[in-house]
Amino acid sequence: MFPINHSQKPTEPCISWVKNKLGTGKISIQPLPEHAHNQKNLYTITNSSTEKSYLLIETVDNTEACLKFIALAKQLKKNDILAPSIYFQQISKNRCWIITTHFGYETALDWLSKPHKADQRKQLINHCLYEIYRFQNQKIDYPVSNYNSLNRLAHMNLADEFFIQKLLKATNTEYNKEALAFIKQHINEQIEKIPTGLIHFDFHSANLMLLPKRTLGILDFQDMAIGPINYDLASLLTDHYYHHDEQEINQYIQQYYQKHLTNEQKKSLNEATFKESTMLVAVQRHLKNIGIFTRLFFNNKYHYIKHIPNMMHRLEHLCQNHHTLKYLPNILWSKKMKNLYINGITQHCTEQNCENIIDDLLTTVHTQKPKNTYIETT
Repeated sequence: MFPINHSQKPTEPCISWVKNKLGTGKISIQPLPEHAHNQKNLYTITNSSTEKSYLLIETVDNTEACLKFIALAKQLKKNDILAPSIYFQQISKNRCWIITTHFGYETALDWLSKPHKADQRKQLINHCLYEIYRFQNQKIDYPVSNYNSLNRLAHMNLADEFFIQKLLKATNTEYNKEALAFIKQHINEQIEKIPTGLIHFDFHSANLMLLPKRTLGILDFQDMAIGPINYDLASLLTDHYYHHDEQEINQYIQQYYQKHLTNEQKKSLNEATFKESTMLVAVQRHLKNIGIFTRLFFNNKYHYIKHIPNMMHRLEHLCQNHHTLKYLPNILWSKKMKNLYINGITQHCTEQNCENIIDDLLTTVHTQKPKNTYIETT
């Protein structure tokens, strides 16, 4: 799912620091899959003497995010949320080194992508729903940002800036700019009506580690914010990495509403409105990610562009029964726009002298849904 750059390794000063902190010169270092955050690399560090493994995070020019990650990790542990323990840290103005718990290699996405029994799958999703509830009902003694109307609109506009304008180079005659602007404004106004609370902000199956005793390790929590109470639910159930069918999504939204919303929240949203608003949040999130993943492509993290077709597929399903949103998929992914997508990738890779990866990046253009849809076994 995510490529590994096997030639990637920590800087020499970082390696020396790790050896000093672990008290041994006998360590092995293996890079982990590429991360969406720029200037952030992850490694498995193993003490060859004890065979104990740790996660090493090395970042450049990302001090504020590292400090927030460390502070929130301690808060989450205090609240009995299974976040990594911070063993050692070295923070300076331009670089950060952190050694944390290594949660292993199997994410919820990895498990869902393999054949498994339907009842086991149901247990895992129910566990994830409960973890969303627990996460959102914590008390955090740390200032987190408010994911407000301006933030949401700015994130949706990333799709215009990077996908439509920079990658596709689409003109106003090639897509309906006015209709897209109206849809984004409608989404934003409707989300504004949803009750808010603490959210993880990126609660999807690739950020959930499967641990012994049926526990979940929670990753990538440094962007947590105050936002719509169904944001994490939308992230989990409508993620583009893994395809849940519509009936299943509706079932889990209903279940979450009935079991985990407070009476006060139910007064603000009836069940039907909660379901519709969850779909709107999901569409907003996909527009944001279409822009972010295209931006990553231009930052030389090329493989992220392969997820765009699956996002478009998910948008088609999310929007098909909504009177205002039903035109959105065709605005972004008409035959003409799809051809511009192919041309944009081809042109950029040619300019960057990486023509050898063009065919691979275009393998998902005609994907109808993610290949990792589960196979039920008996």
